Amino acid sequence: MKNGVSRVSYETAIGICQAQEQKTSAGIDRRAGNRQSSSQIKYARRASYLRRKREVRIQVFILAFGLALGILFITFLLVGMKTQASPETEKTEYKYYTSVTVAWGDSFDSIVSRYYDRNHYRNRAAYEQELCEMNRFLSYPYEKPELHPGENIIVSYYSDKFRP
Repeated sequence: MKNGVSRVSYETAIGICQAQEQKTSAGIDRRAGNRQSSSQIKYARRASYLRRKREVRIQVFILAFGLALGILFITFLLVGMKTQASPETEKTEYKYYTSVTVAWGDSFDSIVSRYYDRNHYRNRAAYEQELCEMNRFLSYPYEKPELHPGENIIVSYYSDKFRP
């Protein structure tokens, strides 16, 4: 070895060069095989974008579904907590019918005034219509019925006492 240089035989040097050349050519071939065209890269990026978009859509759907279930559950709880049974102190009223004999000076309006109950009818006209239907006064919508003394008519009224 002279000046740090070693001597090798010619055949050995050729063998070393050929081995290095094979490694280099294999590396070039490997890199060339891994290269993709620009259209393949665009396709891969687009596919990746669409996959991520689908995953986000699924996550948003799951979140929305969970939120809707949560709101439904909370609404159910609130409605269930507010609902209460009616108090037992509420009095029950019963509807009854009776026959009334028309006296001197009585008119249809005076009888309606005597038996009309604003708590059970939406207005006075509704009670008048009910009386006319029960007594078959056919002229009611156009004119009030004319009553004569001694005539009997049926009227309805409400009472909190039960009468069997």
